[in-house]
This record gives sequence, structure tokens and C-alpha cells, in this order.
Amino acid sequence: MVLPPGGETTVELAVEPGSVTLDITATPRAGKVGAAGAWIATGAISANNASALALKLAAQPGTSQWVMIRHGAPAQFAELAPGTYTACIVPLPLEVQGLGSIAYLERHGAELRAFCQPLTIAASPEAQQASIAVDVPAYVADRGHR
Repeated sequence: MVLPPGGETTVELAVEPGSVTLDITATPRAGKVGAAGAWIATGAISANNASALALKLAAQPGTSQWVMIRHGAPAQFAELAPGTYTACIVPLPLEVQGLGSIAYLERHGAELRAFCQPLTIAASPEAQQASIAVDVPAYVADRGHR
């Protein structure tokens, strides 16, 4: 498509959502999971920590979703289309809860390990499950934060 200089063009885009819902459980190798960030993205991604994961997701073509895991509950991703994805979980220390979770994740992104795993989403069943083994990190206090 060639747009004329100074002209106006209208483009209509339509995206059909998928029909698959995926629950991903963070399975701790020891202890229990409280809060964690969970992502799913189309394609292949590898990242060692939360900061690297954020950069990879920003540069990744395709789609992604993010949710916070609370009280160890599964992360639920809806409207997925069949295909190849990467799921990542960044667990937080048990002491980090509530609204402070996102801020802690931002401040300690280089220290918080990302656990990523490739997944293939099939067309059926419409409700699917996966689990990712994680290590829950120790709490690191910030100066001036509790």
C-alpha cells in the first residue's frame, strides 16, 4: 500500500481471539509460592531474570499476556490461539505481597530469576494446563523500604 503525501487513509484491522484458556501453575522445588509475575508470549523467548525478560518481551514480535499470581494460585491466560508459545514465571519472596509486588519486581528485576518454558497450545481442549518448576527467592530488603 502506498499512501499519498498529505492524504488520509483509513485501515481497518481485525484480530480474532483464540478460544483456549491456559492455567499455568508455578510449582516450587521447595517451600511455597506466594506472589509471582507470569507471562505468556508467542514464539521462543529465553531470559535469565525479570529485567532481561521485560526487554525480550518488548522486542518480541507477536502477542503476549501478563498476570500476577497471588497466593500461589495458577496464572490464567484466556483467548489463546493454537500455536507455539513461551511461558515465564518470576516468583517473588514470600514476604512480598499485595500492591508492593509490582514495585519490588521492578526494583529487583536483575536479581529475580525468570523460569521460562516453551509450550505448544493445541486447538482442543479449550481448557488446558501446564506447570513450571520454580525456586522461590530469599527476601532482599531495600534501603528505606519494608
